[in-house]
Amino acid sequence: MPLPTSIRLDQETLSQIDAIAAAEGRSRHWLLQQAVKDALATRASYEAAVHKGIKQAQAGQFATEEEVEAVFAKYGA
Repeated sequence: MPLPTSIRLDQETLSQIDAIAAAEGRSRHWLLQQAVKDALATRASYEAAVHKGIKQAQAGQFATEEEVEAVFAKYGA
């Protein structure tokens, strides 16, 4: 069962939320709930990747110089 909560937003942000909700035929509540769920899923994915990287580093598994250069070349870094 959903529990009530509150959030304070500036008028511009609230107007943007309402515009998106209206365009999608959804309620403000639904849009905010989805945004929070999406943010939590993104955070969980990020944390899992960080923990995986830490475990790999602790096991001595590092990218080779060639692998790093290939990534830099691919993304222009």
